[in-house]
Amino acid sequence: MEIIRRYAGRLIRSSMRPFIKDRDLVETLCLCENLSRRGLASSIGYWNDKNDSPRMIADANLEVLTRLSRYQRGSYLSIKAPPLHYSGELLSEVASRANEVGIRLHFDAHGPESANPTFELIDTLLLTTSRIGCTLPGRWRRSLDDVDCAIERNLCVRVVKGQWEDDEGPSIDPNAGFLSVVDRLAGRADHVGIATHDPVLAETAMKRLTRAGTPCELELMFGLPVNKLRRVAESMDIPIRFYIPYGHGWLQYLLSQMLANPSRSASLALNVAKEFSFSY
Repeated sequence: MEIIRRYAGRLIRSSMRPFIKDRDLVETLCLCENLSRRGLASSIGYWNDKNDSPRMIADANLEVLTRLSRYQRGSYLSIKAPPLHYSGELLSEVASRANEVGIRLHFDAHGPESANPTFELIDTLLLTTSRIGCTLPGRWRRSLDDVDCAIERNLCVRVVKGQWEDDEGPSIDPNAGFLSVVDRLAGRADHVGIATHDPVLAETAMKRLTRAGTPCELELMFGLPVNKLRRVAESMDIPIRFYIPYGHGWLQYLLSQMLANPSRSASLALNVAKEFSFSY
């Protein structure tokens, strides 16, 4: 099976070569602008190369904030704490700049081992800025308790199924866990981002939040198929936001999605081609 996956990966890389390339910040801001003209919000995340130093990653995020403050007030910055080695000094720089320009700083989820140090960082950064968000995976048992932590700190919350297994035992079913987190947030959170490409799950979650009077939006990964999801959100008058990664790591994510879902590879390739022609 591993041999098959390896050769499939080579085939996908070869077939995608005309479309896939590292996306830089200028291209990313153009995408944001294009989406904005269509009434769609965005978030930007710098996905670092494994050789990037924490200083380089911090500088990339500082540049994002500077550019966003000039052109895209409706966007926010997604950031990854582990590649920054949870540096309080570097993240304080980023949080201070975010506070100066009035842009939300949102922490992406990683493995379960990253959750505690990330929340510790958030507590420190809340002394600098109040515009902070966190991501809670449905497949982790701890996420229900983390909902309470997020509510106490007035954090914006993005709910995901979760890429990494729970380290406290067998993972919860991702769909069931996702909805449990949503239910825990409903009627309590100031704002919730529903981040899934499962149309049924997204619709169920958004209905539960809207019934509870909790503001929410549908957050989608730019480059993945979205037509069904857009129709669902638009029918419910729910805002849509696209998460736009740039840099290097997003390519590995896209390829992993293709390998995990071979039947969807053609659709994913088509969406990447559309992405670089600004056709959304």
